[in-house]
Amino acid sequence: MGISDLMSAAEKAYQVAQKLRDAELNEVIADLRLKAAELKADMAELRAENAELRESIEEMRRQADIRAKVAFDGHVYWAEDAIEGYGKGPFCPTCLDGDARLVNLVGPGKSVPVSGSGVFRLPNGTLWMCHRCAKSRGA
Repeated sequence: MGISDLMSAAEKAYQVAQKLRDAELNEVIADLRLKAAELKADMAELRAENAELRESIEEMRRQADIRAKVAFDGHVYWAEDAIEGYGKGPFCPTCLDGDARLVNLVGPGKSVPVSGSGVFRLPNGTLWMCHRCAKSRGA
């Protein structure tokens, strides 16, 4: 029996009580209808919360999957095997560590400024830049 069935049964009982003109029964049935409506609202809230929690769990799984595929070399992240849609990297450590977002860095030779927001200098001297984040690190 679902909430709709409960509401329907309460309505039928209310109609019968109206015909009988039983005030006490009418009061009990009105209370039953109110409780059923509250239950229906509570179920809607729980469904919404459940959907949000499922979405959060999926996001955490996605983040754990990404973290398992990349390694930090002390400057930027690299993937041992190419990640679909992203390649092997390098990936921005600021974006991955802060927002759990996998963001490819641009460079070298792609008009990367010498220093500034989101610029990463690797030990071999190459510069890589993140166009998403606005934080400097290692530059």
